[in-house]
This record gives sequence, C-alpha cells and structure tokens, in this order.
Amino acid sequence: MQLATLTNALVFTALTVTLCVNPGLSQEIPINDYNPAIKFNPNLAQAYGNRAYIYYQLGDKQKAREDLQQAAQLFMAQGNTALYEKAMALLKGL
Repeated sequence: MQLATLTNALVFTALTVTLCVNPGLSQEIPINDYNPAIKFNPNLAQAYGNRAYIYYQLGDKQKAREDLQQAAQLFMAQGNTALYEKAMALLKGL
C-alpha cells in the first residue's frame, strides 16, 4: 500500500470513528480541522465532501456547493462513480 493511500485511510478512519461515536459532533468539528488534511493531500475527495456538509450546516451554501463540486470532480477522476453520483445528487439539492 502506498504511503499516501495509507495516510488518507488513517485520516478518514479517525474522522469516521469520531463521527460514528458521536453523530452530532460533525456540526461541532471546526471547518479548520479539514483544512490541514486538504492541504496535505488536495485529492482527498471525502474531506471536501465532509467540509461541504459542515458549511451547509452553518448556512453557507455557496462554500458547500464549491466543496461538493470539488469532491465530485475528484471522485470522478478517481473512478469512484458511486460517490461521484452521491455528490452530484447533493449538489442538485442545494
């Protein structure tokens, strides 16, 4: 397994475990928690999707839309059709 792939998996495993243990926490996690992950690897589509959700919860639909568009582009480029379609469906609802 490549180091970048392993790092991506670890970043999202930690975030997923945190959110699964306390589902309401996703609204409390600062957006800035996702920024270092995105800066470290700008191809982390799920980070853009997660940050879009937080922007949406905070009422910033424009930033949510921008992050969802980026997530969709990355999912498509990475061949993840299922998550691409999910991101596109969410975009239509904004």
